[in-house]
Amino acid sequence: MTVIVAGHTGLVGSAIYELLTSRNENVVGINSKVVDLLDRKATFEFINDHKPSIVIDAAAIVGGIGANNSFPVDFLSKNLQIQNNLMDSSHEANVERFVFLGSSCIYPRACPQPIKEEYLLTGPRVNITD
Repeated sequence: MTVIVAGHTGLVGSAIYELLTSRNENVVGINSKVVDLLDRKATFEFINDHKPSIVIDAAAIVGGIGANNSFPVDFLSKNLQIQNNLMDSSHEANVERFVFLGSSCIYPRACPQPIKEEYLLTGPRVNITD
């Protein structure tokens, strides 16, 4: 069984990759240096060449709060492209399991440091209909 971990050098992806490697799983890590996941054709070729049983998608373009605030459409658009390319190529290749790990900022803006778990999700609520 082959497992592909997309985003294997990121925070979560690296932990998953290291755990699977320590268990002697046949794991293939990919990041932007291995394959450009924004390139649909390259993503499809990579998935088809490796024929994984499982794809774990922890891949994203990240840049922190400042970058996300400065370029929100770019980040959203590119990350949607990455996710669509991985999901569509996995579906076409009949991958048995696809695990998608999404993320969001869940800590309050003016949070005391060092941050504690109980501070999470304590920021003001935003009404998206206003």
